[in-house]
Amino acid sequence: MAVISGKDGNLTRDGVQLCPIINWTLSRTSNNPDYAANDTGGKKARVKGVTDSSGTFILNSEAAPVAEGDKIVLLLETGVSSYSEDAIVDEISTECDITDGGIVAWTVNWSGDVAAPVCSSG
Repeated sequence: MAVISGKDGNLTRDGVQLCPIINWTLSRTSNNPDYAANDTGGKKARVKGVTDSSGTFILNSEAAPVAEGDKIVLLLETGVSSYSEDAIVDEISTECDITDGGIVAWTVNWSGDVAAPVCSSG
């Protein structure tokens, strides 16, 4: 599993930027089924399978700008490459400061929605 972390990112929905992302991860996977046949010499061989992506991002915002099940677009940047990802929100968790009750951060777990992330080198 390739895990990519970055330095910049933005969260958009319906073409509108909701807020900047302060931290993110992107995991890209492929389900590569194995098989054995008369031409594999008694060993297992593999074929490329279904690809998927998932990850997390952290927001610093008064209120969560997304909800579970929302379809979103992530624009993720590493400084060298950037990724545009259609995603769906799986889970949202909140971190609060107990001294004043203020929200410190929102952590959002997401899954890729249909297409693989589009990578472009900068």
